[in-house]
Amino acid sequence: MDFISSSTRDILAVSSFAGLVTIAVIFGIRQLAQTRRRITTPTARIEEIPAIVNSLDRHSREGTFVMFILPLADNSKNDFVSVQFSFEDGTVGFDWLLNNGVGNEERVSFEELAKEKGWSLEQKEGGGFHYLRVQGRSPTEIAQIGSETITSLYQVDTNQQLEVNTNASNWRKEIYAPPIA
Repeated sequence: MDFISSSTRDILAVSSFAGLVTIAVIFGIRQLAQTRRRITTPTARIEEIPAIVNSLDRHSREGTFVMFILPLADNSKNDFVSVQFSFEDGTVGFDWLLNNGVGNEERVSFEELAKEKGWSLEQKEGGGFHYLRVQGRSPTEIAQIGSETITSLYQVDTNQQLEVNTNASNWRKEIYAPPIA
């Protein structure tokens, strides 16, 4: 005894097929979004740091920052260290961010490097972040301090692309643009 008519079977088959197509489309959109996110994640190289710092100094916008997300040696995707160059209190500086566990754990390494190099550190808090700041030096020195910190503590090659986060809109144009009149 067959209780399901052939037209009902046809409807069920079409519904099943439509469900599979819907799942495939959703999966495809998700994959496309992830690929787009990877493609559009801004990056910069260590060798670009002097231009970035000089631009932050020239544009003189209080609170502007360019943050570098540093990979860890163990390639952990959940843990990372963040450092940033920012314009604060009328000057450009280098900030060691303490908010995530790794930045706080590796604080001693940064403090030892700073002591060895004669960099004065100031512990600060702002914008929901706790950080150690080096400031009161020329933009060239700030760029050198940041570059040296990244390359010596994390063995990052100067040509390696690093993920960047910034609050500067259209940051590449802004970083390399002429100063604001």
